[in-house]
Amino acid sequence: MSTGFGLLAIALLTWFWVDSLHARETALDRVARICRDMDIQLLDQTVRLGRMRLGRDRNGRVRLRRFYVFEYSLNGADRWHGVAIVLARFVEYVHIEHPDGPVVMDSRAKNDRNDPPEPPR
Repeated sequence: MSTGFGLLAIALLTWFWVDSLHARETALDRVARICRDMDIQLLDQTVRLGRMRLGRDRNGRVRLRRFYVFEYSLNGADRWHGVAIVLARFVEYVHIEHPDGPVVMDSRAKNDRNDPPEPPR
């Protein structure tokens, strides 16, 4: 019994790790594309996990919602922050703090079951 439980735990950890890598790569691809389109520099060329919680997808299934934070620069001397929210493997929301006002790319369909996401602190 304990061997089966150990194997199940290893399988779940492996799934979680691979799923997290895919979600991070999805967030990084979208953020890099947005930064390129806005002609701003993505600092460190990476995103990092800010927090994680459960959320519902369009079909009502419970999925992991990951909040990735990133930093960018307008001129190479400043540092600004942004957040990309990934539900399962779908980027649903990107929020970029900008001196001219926040830039929001919201890919979510209107869904009464979800509250608007809040950026990590």
